[in-house]
Amino acid sequence: MDAFKGKLTQGFSRAVKDLGIALGDFFFPGVCLVCGEDAQSLPLCKECLDKLQPVDEVYTREDLRIRAWARFTYPLDKLVYAFKYNHHRGLARFFASRLAGTIDSDKDYNSADGLVPIPLHPVKKWLRTYNQSELISRALSRQTGIPVFSLLKRNRMTRTQIRLDEDARRRNVAGAFS
Repeated sequence: MDAFKGKLTQGFSRAVKDLGIALGDFFFPGVCLVCGEDAQSLPLCKECLDKLQPVDEVYTREDLRIRAWARFTYPLDKLVYAFKYNHHRGLARFFASRLAGTIDSDKDYNSADGLVPIPLHPVKKWLRTYNQSELISRALSRQTGIPVFSLLKRNRMTRTQIRLDEDARRRNVAGAFS
């Protein structure tokens, strides 16, 4: 029972934090989420936006083509962290708009059949209160017209991958989805 009360309290605390962030965004819009400088209507100020490193190359593995719109370096890493762990859900629209630009510029992607978000384990989703992959997929679908399909099922919980190298990440998610 104590564990349940703890989880309930944690869920309530997250809801209060989400409300605080929403009120802060309403009363203090336009602050860069990375450096705190004036950002007008973007989540990043011009200086941080200019530091994003676009990616032009395509990663091919077996029959998959994988594209990114920017390298996962500063300040993108800070934005992703804010999105996943600090409840800045509005970043889904920002990420989707960047991905939409990548899709529009690549003929192989602008004819995609669908978007497939990666599911979170139910416990992680409950603790986080949302699945960032679902939010980005829905926002990207609204911008591009590409439908979202929930085709994957999470079979087991996995470790956080933030400090894992490529091989450890591959082992960590092996068998996690069906």
